[in-house]
Amino acid sequence: MASRVIEVLLESGELEGIKTIYPSNTSIVATIISRADVAKIKHIELKDNPGIYILVGMENLNTYTIYIGESDTVGKRILDHCKKDTKDFFTEILFFTSNNKDSTTISKSHIKFIENKLFQMAKQSPSIKLTETQTTPQKPQISRTDEAKAEEFLVHILHILKAIGYDLFIPTSTTEVLNETKAIKEKDVSATVPTYTYKVNNAVGKMSVLSGNYILLKGSTLAKTYWNSADQSLKNRREDLIQRGIIKTDNDLLIVLEDIPNKSSSAAAQLVCGGNEAGPRVWKDKSGKSLKDREETYL
Repeated sequence: MASRVIEVLLESGELEGIKTIYPSNTSIVATIISRADVAKIKHIELKDNPGIYILVGMENLNTYTIYIGESDTVGKRILDHCKKDTKDFFTEILFFTSNNKDSTTISKSHIKFIENKLFQMAKQSPSIKLTETQTTPQKPQISRTDEAKAEEFLVHILHILKAIGYDLFIPTSTTEVLNETKAIKEKDVSATVPTYTYKVNNAVGKMSVLSGNYILLKGSTLAKTYWNSADQSLKNRREDLIQRGIIKTDNDLLIVLEDIPNKSSSAAAQLVCGGNEAGPRVWKDKSGKSLKDREETYL
């Protein structure tokens, strides 16, 4: 994959303040602002432009609560949300507009298309919980040309999110992640993705590490009971996965029905054992070498 350039402007000169992000080769501009600084949105140059916004809160260590929306004047809509008691879950705001200096500027139809796409991706991600007030955005009827442009804008948005540390829309299956490594595999036919195993009592977890995601694989089994070290966030996450139909009860175990991305190997291990566990130590490859040992060989 070719290198990409993303410029970040610190509006106040401080890392904790408002950030405006300018990726190369696109008219898309991203802005990140904390809820505490939302009154300063009036000073943001592109606040009156049409755009897509994401309100972000943390449900637990591994789950974001988000609301996705769009508006002709994105700054005004965000301020309206901040005034409503029903929108008190979020602590950060991300919004995407066009700088209007390019012939490929984003249009209202592009925005509505992207909003629908992000919503569909969010519904499929175990890392996201949509708010109860989130409605299904209507997908607009647009030409194939406009759809291709919107898809291109969407790719830029997803790259920005990942670059700034928001894995909001991480893939829900290894198929999508493998597509990202296709170029590498085509160059090196010997390239393989190792599978790691973690066995605890009668539970057997299987995990692969792909594009920075620790994927707990479909078919893994999880201990049904919790260890004393289990915190509420782990219990909430498991319960959420059960409600979504991603894991289900099978006698004395839980069985994984879909691949589950995790931000760390420890988060994946904790799902398997039902308590606190150090993932790098317990995940082993087929030769018995731990993930920690394998990582150290590359240092």
